[in-house]
Amino acid sequence: MDDDLTIMTANGVAIRLKVKDVKQSGRATRGVHLIKPQEGDSVASVARISAEDLKKAGAQIEEKEAEPQPKLV
Repeated sequence: MDDDLTIMTANGVAIRLKVKDVKQSGRATRGVHLIKPQEGDSVASVARISAEDLKKAGAQIEEKEAEPQPKLV
């Protein structure tokens, strides 16, 4: 999945990362931290940008070769 995730804090700190790079966690975990706001700051917005919208905007998206599927013996 080539979608991007953008997170912005109230103080204007922003990060952008690939959705596929966000680690999945199980039920017994406390979640995944993507940004650590400074003291007194907070997350103001989170936006998911689809790969299709990125292509429409002219972004260069890396096309990776599909990994070979394991063969059943």
